[in-house]
Amino acid sequence: MRPQTRKADINYSKFSSTHTREGTLRQRQPGGGQKTRLATMEDKLLFILMYHKTYPVQTVHGLQFGLSQSHTNEWIHRLMPILQETLAQLPHAPERNPVAFKLSGATAETVTSLMIDGTERRRQRPKSAEKQRQQYSGKKRRILTKT
Repeated sequence: MRPQTRKADINYSKFSSTHTREGTLRQRQPGGGQKTRLATMEDKLLFILMYHKTYPVQTVHGLQFGLSQSHTNEWIHRLMPILQETLAQLPHAPERNPVAFKLSGATAETVTSLMIDGTERRRQRPKSAEKQRQQYSGKKRRILTKT
């Protein structure tokens, strides 16, 4: 039986040759086991930025990098706090509070414009004559609602 140590007893600022990232004693030497597919820092940055930008399903995102869904989930949870911390240290962290965002002056220099994309969708024709008159758009072919 392996001796267990408490997490409070060990400083985990760096990986140890005797303890894992989770804080338990290692069963094997460091570097043992399956090698990662995200070996370089560039791969890790691309991985987490692509996930953060598009939020794909983890299975699909993992296929793009040659990872299983479980490894993709592990990498996301490992890299996301690092990205958030880095953005917070740089002046590029997103502002989550709308009042603070308005007061920050981030939008003072930009021109804001609004564009609405409207499409017509088919809908079922109403049964009553009064509702038919209210919904009549002047077109004779299809019953449409603008959304």
